[in-house]
Order: sequence, then structure tokens, then C-alpha cells
Amino acid sequence: MGVDPPSEASEEEIFKACVLLAREGKLTGAVNDVLVKVSGLVKRIRNMKDKGWTNKRIAKELGIPENEIDEVVDAAMDSENDPIVDTNDNRKDVMKAAHEQLVSDVF
Repeated sequence: MGVDPPSEASEEEIFKACVLLAREGKLTGAVNDVLVKVSGLVKRIRNMKDKGWTNKRIAKELGIPENEIDEVVDAAMDSENDPIVDTNDNRKDVMKAAHEQLVSDVF
């Protein structure tokens, strides 16, 4: 049982499908993990660009090959990623609140 891996989907199509699943509230653990990591990366790159960092400096800081950094930065800055940009922060806030509730219930 399960879903066969996509054989003809591009990475962009797969990512867009993940975002769509997130919007519909149908995330699996693996898809959620990917979105949380991408969210953190997108936010980090956007913050670096807001501070005036060059793509070369971002590549060095993040360990991304210089021949790939332009595409990565363009993707991070794309408005299509706006819906996921705060996903990582939101998850941290929810986990913190849950932890505080659990601790207060125990003690």
C-alpha cells in the first residue's frame, strides 16, 4: 500500500504539491518536515538579502555551491513561497506552548 514515487514530476512540481497539501491540512510527517526546513531556509535567505548580503556571501554562509546560489535565492525570494515563510516559526511557537502546558499540568 502507498503511493508510488513520482517518475515524471519535476522538483518544482513536487514542492508545489507539498505546499498544496499544507494548505489543505493534509501533511504527512515527511512532507511537514520538508516544509519546516524549507520555511526556515527561505526566511533566513530573505533576512540575509534584506541586510544587503550578496548571493556569493549567502552561498558561503549556507554552504551552497556558487553555481546554484542564484537559483536558490530566486526561489527563496519568489512570492509563491510567502505562505510558508513563517511555518518554521509557527511550529516552534506551537511546540513551546504545548511544552509549557505540559509542564504546568505536571507540576
